[in-house]
Amino acid sequence: MVQFGYSAEDFLSGAHPYASIIYPVDLERVSKEVREHSEGGDDHFQQEYRIIAKNGDIHWIDDRTAIERDKDGKITHYQE
Repeated sequence: MVQFGYSAEDFLSGAHPYASIIYPVDLERVSKEVREHSEGGDDHFQQEYRIIAKNGDIHWIDDRTAIERDKDGKITHYQE
């Protein structure tokens, strides 16, 4: 599946860290909100921000993230 010009492999391989496609003006806020929700013990959260498509176009997205934790409450991964 390809979305905004990127394939899942682009991110899974490390070729494009997800943060690298977040619009620079939004990156600090997005990172801060992820930290706050993660440290606050939330199991899901929603964000709106811009990303830069592979062709350079800018798109607003509504991102809904689930935080998966192990039995000790440590984060194992994020699912979008």
